[in-house]
Amino acid sequence: MKRFFIIVGGLALLAAGLGPALHTYWSHYWGPDIDEAALAYDIGDYETAMDNYLPFAEGGTEKNNLIAMFNVALMYEKGQGVTQNYDDAEMWFTRAAELGNVESQNKLGHAYEYGDWGTEDFDRALLFYGMAADQGDVFAQGSLARMYLNNPKGDTLPKAVKWLQKAVDGRDAFSEAALAYLYETGNGVPLNPERAFNLYRRAAKQSVPFAQNKLANIYHAGVLVPQDYKLAHRYFTFAAEQQDIDAQINLAEMYARGEGMPRDLVKAYMWLSVASALQNASGQNASGPNHSEKKQYAKALLANVMQGMASDQIEKGDALVEKCLKKTLMRC
Repeated sequence: MKRFFIIVGGLALLAAGLGPALHTYWSHYWGPDIDEAALAYDIGDYETAMDNYLPFAEGGTEKNNLIAMFNVALMYEKGQGVTQNYDDAEMWFTRAAELGNVESQNKLGHAYEYGDWGTEDFDRALLFYGMAADQGDVFAQGSLARMYLNNPKGDTLPKAVKWLQKAVDGRDAFSEAALAYLYETGNGVPLNPERAFNLYRRAAKQSVPFAQNKLANIYHAGVLVPQDYKLAHRYFTFAAEQQDIDAQINLAEMYARGEGMPRDLVKAYMWLSVASALQNASGQNASGPNHSEKKQYAKALLANVMQGMASDQIEKGDALVEKCLKKTLMRC
């Protein structure tokens, strides 16, 4: 029995060591195999993977052919097994996308939207996201809605609402949060605070920080629901730990006032300092409309909190800030 395990172990080690060579031998003598291509890719034998994927990519329009096209494109994009070439990547992604491959359609939509290969093209991004969205892909539907919402040209809000609703039907959390905001403000849809609340709650449960902050504000104010500082604190914390600056400031205010908990100026100082650090680092405006105003408000609030703190409390707060940032805000 001992000899058996030694022999089996030796064969396993031999196979592992000769893996790439065996894959090359198989491909050369037995022809291309798409499963072999995937296996070769998984072990890092990219040249063998390309040798097996490429004939399938060139050889038809069935499901395996489209999978191969997508993977060939991906390998050209990353320079795996071939010289990196964005033009070839774009060509293969486009060929697969035009034949109905959803992954390639989304890949092209993202590439043109964000200029992954050096050039942004709003119209082409819409085109390829639209192809995937028409096939019922929820990610593409949400992406289309986002692009229409952010489009400064023309009246694209009705299109945004259309695709948001489709993405919400597919339970896309970010689309739920976006549609909730439209119902909250009556922008593009009838004003409906109850519908907004339910959508914020659904998105918050899927860890969307914007929705968590909004839901916390509702519980904090006691609007639509009984006032609940405990739930407000919970959702502000969830959003704050995901770097939502508005939530960090709101949470600091709860600590400073002692709402639903003992007053804690050290925690208030910590969250305001974290918010200030993130504002300085990113320049983003979080969910507020004016970054400069939000920054000045946080600065003034921090100064006010510090007036009530002793020097040892400020030292303790600084230590918490350093610890919190090192842990990327988790469990601050």
